[in-house]
Amino acid sequence: MKKIVSIFLFLLAFTFNAQAQTEAKAEVIYNAKAKSDLKDLVSVADISADSSLFNGIYKLFVTKHEQLANPAITAEEKTAITKMVTEKLIGSLSAEQYKAIADNPKLFQKLTSQ
Repeated sequence: MKKIVSIFLFLLAFTFNAQAQTEAKAEVIYNAKAKSDLKDLVSVADISADSSLFNGIYKLFVTKHEQLANPAITAEEKTAITKMVTEKLIGSLSAEQYKAIADNPKLFQKLTSQ
């Protein structure tokens, strides 16, 4: 009986460990995509890396990628996420910064919806 319980606990421990690694990999992917989006934004709009705006937009992009990665998401939810990201970018950026990304439709599409 002790062996059966030990084996069960051993398997359970490996299952939890594998799940934690999967979640960590997903988090790394979201962070990498958010950094890529932020790099593209900074290349067009003048945003200081030390600013709270920089950190806020980074968190916005991480959230965007986490939500869009959900396989059960519907088209309406994707549209709502795109609208939310667009509104937050418009509200966060100055007129000059927003104009810089709005003048580049491919970049604007990438930042708000992918």
